[in-house]
Amino acid sequence: MLAADRATDLALLETRGPRVPPAVKLHRGEPVAIGREVAFLGFPYSDCFTPPLAMATRGIVGNRYRLGDVDRYVIDALCAEGMSGGPLFLAENGVVVGQVGSRFDPGRTRARLRGASAEEADRLPPDRTPISFATPAAEVRSLLARAGFPT
Repeated sequence: MLAADRATDLALLETRGPRVPPAVKLHRGEPVAIGREVAFLGFPYSDCFTPPLAMATRGIVGNRYRLGDVDRYVIDALCAEGMSGGPLFLAENGVVVGQVGSRFDPGRTRARLRGASAEEADRLPPDRTPISFATPAAEVRSLLARAGFPT
């Protein structure tokens, strides 16, 4: 791992080998507008599928919301287990606008709000919702810059 940021749940990994992934274009400028159509990629339930199932999901930016100290996009599409960490991109042109990071889990959130510890809440069964969060590309560029890469 070259760099990580716990608050944004981002990590910069080095790839090696004959198949280096192609570079992507990261979004610059203002945050993506609410209602903009986006898509994301991932490998849901990779422990269940051999070979892994690659999947793309489309949705819209339903809102922007601040979780802790980090602004996030709220996406109205389900980020299935194993899809976190994948790119969130504009559906019309493939420009990466963020990184899919988490799925809203109302049962665990309610438990935490009622005083349960993180460990107690994590022991509850997952409560799947079609609401996902993504970290904006500005945070990805910031992590790259802190690691000494041009952005």
